[in-house]
Amino acid sequence: MITHNFELSPAEFAAVEIIINRFERLAGPLRQERWGLIMDISACHNGACPLELERMAAAEDEDLAHDVAGIYRHFDRETGMLTECFTPRFAKRDVEVHHA
Repeated sequence: MITHNFELSPAEFAAVEIIINRFERLAGPLRQERWGLIMDISACHNGACPLELERMAAAEDEDLAHDVAGIYRHFDRETGMLTECFTPRFAKRDVEVHHA
């Protein structure tokens, strides 16, 4: 099992909070514990796929929902990688995305 890095700068954490709050307004009450989703996005950002969190926080609803739901569905907590070739729309450009 991989050790995940959940550390975020204050600006990154603020962006993730905005992302989660917006997603919750779009999708309704989260099926997963709120902190679990924050941890998935943080671990994905620090490992499998660096994200442009501020751009994602300001994104159109459809694009934000695509990435959050996709990370929820495709982030493998055992390997720390994304499955089924999912790549978030807000993946940082010119970085390698790690797929299982």
